[in-house]
Formats: sequence, C-alpha cells, structure tokens
Amino acid sequence: VDSNGVPVQGATVRALSMSAGAMPRVMNRFVTKEGSVLTNEDGRFEIPNLKTGTESFRVDHPDYAFIELKDVEITEATEPLTITLSEGASIFGTVFDAAGKPQANEVLLFQDNYGYGGGDREAGTFGTAVSDENGHYEINHLPTAIVYVSRSEEWSARGVMRQAVGGRW
Repeated sequence: VDSNGVPVQGATVRALSMSAGAMPRVMNRFVTKEGSVLTNEDGRFEIPNLKTGTESFRVDHPDYAFIELKDVEITEATEPLTITLSEGASIFGTVFDAAGKPQANEVLLFQDNYGYGGGDREAGTFGTAVSDENGHYEINHLPTAIVYVSRSEEWSARGVMRQAVGGRW
C-alpha cells in the first residue's frame, strides 16, 4: 500500500533467496530479478515455494522509493505482510565542468556506499539521471539514506567527480 493505505498495483517483489548474487561480495544483495512477482490490482502478491526460516524482501515501483524488509520469519502460519511504500526523496542540481560551465548530457549514478565503494555497481545503484542542456538534473523516489553521486565517466571528466548527499527527510 502507499502512505494513504491505497493498494499499489505493479510493484515488483523479490525474495533475497532467489535474487541474491552468487559472488561473495554480492551474496546478500538484491542483484537479479529472478523469482520476482508483481502485485495485483489489490496490491497483493504471493511468492510460492519459500523455505521456512528467515527471508528478506525488496519491493520496487517506479513511483515510490524501494523498500527492503529484512529477516522476516517464514512459517506455515505466516500472516500476510503489510508493506507501505513512500514517495522517497529527490535530489536535483547542476553539473559544471572545472571552469564553471554547465555540462549537458552528463550521466550521473546515484548509489549507496556499496556501489560507491567499488563493488558491483548495479547492486548498489539507486538510479541514474542525465543532465539537460543547461546542466540541470533531477532524480526522484530515492530511499532515505546517504546517497553517493558520481559521474559515470568519472575517470575522464574534469571538475567534481563524486559527492555525497544525505540527511533526514
């Protein structure tokens, strides 16, 4: 549901046991969409064949910030989960070169500390934005977290290559 309790149709729900990476660095990260399901018009979903024990889930929808639920106990008697999606945070700004001139068509990556730290960039990426003809960019529906922003071609660009944005929203 959204923050008003309205069912959200078309959200992608994944279980970590089915969509984690295989390499040690991404074994506990949602890397693939393997085994994912979509919510129906009532916001309901079912992931069949989950093993008993603990499981983590991730829910994505283009109109909301993604959410991860960690260590959900799965038993034969597990009650349906209620997951509330929020609109999340927005980041906007202008990309300049080293001389202070606005830069068009700069691809920016928005990542958590995992992707920023040199791991598998996809596993830690929240999204991308491209600057317009005036160097302006905007990205929406980010989680409430510290977000690391970097130019996709940071090794060949001049000026500010990386920046961290964060706080409480």
